[in-house]
Amino acid sequence: MNTITLGDVVAGQILVTAEPHETVTTASKRMAAAYKGAVLVVSGGKMLGIFTERDLLIRVVAAGLDPDKTRMNEVMTSRLIVGRTYESYRTGMEKMAAGNCRHLPVLDGDRIAGMVSRRQLMALDIEEFEHDMWSSEPALLFI
Repeated sequence: MNTITLGDVVAGQILVTAEPHETVTTASKRMAAAYKGAVLVVSGGKMLGIFTERDLLIRVVAAGLDPDKTRMNEVMTSRLIVGRTYESYRTGMEKMAAGNCRHLPVLDGDRIAGMVSRRQLMALDIEEFEHDMWSSEPALLFI
């Protein structure tokens, strides 16, 4: 199997985003409609942060904030770990493990190319492992 890049994973992806002034409720409804666990917070095409289900739980609900009044820029994560389209999906997995995050924005230069989840990358890893296993010489599997 050829090395799969983060660019391959996000190719054709429709990105779910939110503006920094939007309320948590508005962004959460967008996440739910798209079945996504995170949205990128952007303004003028520039990535400012990420807002995840974990942010909703810890920074909004557990903190007692009103999601109808709380703005994304108040509760988003602004220190981002990012991947690049030319990097392998395994590099993306390593970055996510090192940064203890479950979503990785992917950039193509300065442009936002998409976002991957740890679950997506783990599924690719399993698929690649199974492919390698079934295409190996059977005797080599038991060494």
